[in-house]
Amino acid sequence: MEDVEKNLAQVEESVNATTRKLLRRLEQIEMEQARLRIEHQAITTALGVAGVVLQGFTGEVSTQIENEYEGRQPFAKESLTDACLRVLRDQAGMWLTKAQVEYLVTRGGYKFSTGNPKNSVKITLRRLAHAASPRCEVRASKQGNQYRSIEATEERRNDITESGATRTTTGER
Repeated sequence: MEDVEKNLAQVEESVNATTRKLLRRLEQIEMEQARLRIEHQAITTALGVAGVVLQGFTGEVSTQIENEYEGRQPFAKESLTDACLRVLRDQAGMWLTKAQVEYLVTRGGYKFSTGNPKNSVKITLRRLAHAASPRCEVRASKQGNQYRSIEATEERRNDITESGATRTTTGER
């Protein structure tokens, strides 16, 4: 009988040791989650300051498209003009800042040969918006000028019209 009690005490001690070990690990995981939340907030803030707003926060930049760009590197051999137009079209008519466009073309493999890539993007977008046949439109916002593809906007309007939805004209393209 004494052996049985001894074995039960050892099993109980082993279970308690395992329980303590699991509780310590759970505490470590919770501390790591808190650290990651703080880091996530800091990165999100830094991106916001840079003008990049990720989907899930305000829906401005699609992280799915961003990940596709990073994986396929579609802009590695394209001109900056083509890369900017593609980003604007891929965002399906959403308004983007020059910082957001710069971020996405960089993620897509475009290599800037200048020390001021944001300025290169700004000049390219401005040229696209003010050309004789504009390829994108521009509007002022709190974050500075924002741009969107005219082609993507026209395609969405055509889709809405073809679906039988009612459309009102607001004077904007």
